[in-house]
Amino acid sequence: SLSVNTTSAVGGTTVTVTLTNGLGGSWDWLSFAAVGSADSSYLQWTYVGSGATTRTWTVTVPLQGGVFEFRLFLNSSYTRAATSPAVTVTPGPGATTITLSADSVIAGTSITATLTNGPGGANDWLALAPVGAASTTYTTWTYVGAGVTTRTWVASAPTTPGQYEIRL
Repeated sequence: SLSVNTTSAVGGTTVTVTLTNGLGGSWDWLSFAAVGSADSSYLQWTYVGSGATTRTWTVTVPLQGGVFEFRLFLNSSYTRAATSPAVTVTPGPGATTITLSADSVIAGTSITATLTNGPGGANDWLALAPVGAASTTYTTWTYVGAGVTTRTWVASAPTTPGQYEIRL
């Protein structure tokens, strides 16, 4: 089983996972990943250790925040043997964030998105996209501006009902 020392953290701080009753395989490994992501997608990973049935591992959580979990995989594969409780990470100081004027809007009305602490890249852009869609799929977009780290953008909500998000 996998347990965590906390289920809520601030971006940039650490969270520790503890493996108990592991199988001790030579190639068993742990990952730290976003909840709902594919098993092959993770932010960090480490081997458990040959013969080890108990292990602790501490990771620094992403500054931007999100919901994450630890996963135990067997024998250098993507065979998942255990998953920790979810860890909700709120953005830490200095994190890039996007806040919205509303959580729900009527189709065709305006929604305001405010980018804070953006990286300021010359080609950075914001997109309004369906939740879960590929990065290349969006309904509308705008450039942030070279050197611009804080930007407010007013976009029209799509006329097709559904869940959407603003992406940087």
